[in-house]
Amino acid sequence: MHEQSELSFVDLISPIGVDEFFANIWEKRVEIVSRGSPDHFRGCLTIGDVDRAIASLGLSFPDVRLVNTAGAPETNGYTRPDGRIIPTAVMQLFADGATIVLNQMHRHFDKLAALCRALECELGFAFQTNLYLSPPHSGGFKVHYDTHDVFVMQLSGYKEWELYESPLALPLPGQHHDETPVQPGNGTSSFKLNQGDLAYIPRGIYHSARSGDVQSLHITLGALPKTWSELMIEAVAELSQRDIEFRRALPIGFGVGRMNLKEAKQIFDRLLRRASVSADFERVAAVMAREFIRSRDAGALGQLAEVAGLGTIGLGTVVARRPDLLFLVAEQADQIDIQLAQTTIQLPMNVKSALTQLLSGRPIVVSDIAGPLDDAGKIVLAKRLVKEGVLRTIAPD
Repeated sequence: MHEQSELSFVDLISPIGVDEFFANIWEKRVEIVSRGSPDHFRGCLTIGDVDRAIASLGLSFPDVRLVNTAGAPETNGYTRPDGRIIPTAVMQLFADGATIVLNQMHRHFDKLAALCRALECELGFAFQTNLYLSPPHSGGFKVHYDTHDVFVMQLSGYKEWELYESPLALPLPGQHHDETPVQPGNGTSSFKLNQGDLAYIPRGIYHSARSGDVQSLHITLGALPKTWSELMIEAVAELSQRDIEFRRALPIGFGVGRMNLKEAKQIFDRLLRRASVSADFERVAAVMAREFIRSRDAGALGQLAEVAGLGTIGLGTVVARRPDLLFLVAEQADQIDIQLAQTTIQLPMNVKSALTQLLSGRPIVVSDIAGPLDDAGKIVLAKRLVKEGVLRTIAPD
């Protein structure tokens, strides 16, 4: 079995179109999708799944923590000395009004991992998932903002949200709400998320939420894109390895305020102009893209069976690219490289047309692989790409 997300980004934000979302909503405003369709997120996760996770996965703090606007319970009240949670204590505190927060749950639930991989493959930046299970009439965190954009997926029950004036737009990851001088302003609006609804909240928007008269379960799907500032920092760092002017020391007296500010500013401006001409955008962007691919977990569910069945692959076998495979293809002088999470596959240039076909995602019969390969070569290529986790075999109907 190959775990594949039942939700694409199109499904997540529907009926909003992808182009409309990124042109008019992304990083600009809060958007609420009230669908009137309680089953929209069916299959993502259930309260029973959360119950089993708490009871049987051996989770530890801070992957599991309890929060309450009235005051968070002391961790020693629900954890062992080694940090592992005590499930019965967690449930008792939940009954007393605390919200259960389960962080990074895509590391434990295949469906959430598949959802993150699907969105990462579509959009090209990282995603994570946190779960929030609240008893009736409960608040979790106090008014705060997040340093990453979130898509709030209401799975069960409902929550009522409040938004506030937010003086810091699009904060960086290090600009946490409790570590900056900004404060939330007056309330600006409120909304209710029912089961199946979605809210998009850009980073930096102050908000709070409270459950209604039934328990509530929602996923916060966190989007973690790289910023222009990160790319520019990397570009200057790369340039400094090639250009000695960026490696020279700051003026004498800099650390004690006795340098010549006018001369220093002239040097600074000159280096900025130099960077605008000499920084290698394409090289740095390619490096950051490769680092993104390497940083993600490869979906390997079912790979043991694929490897065990390599000997049965023949001309009549149907293969297809693994769903939600993250990869980059680069052409060198005489070879093609496929960059995967943990490895780079190097192939001869004569398989270019075959790779274009095989990486399209469409099912392909091995005998129909495009290009100049003979039958034996087609089987060898198919076997290698299955073994490397690029392709999977498709069972006949």
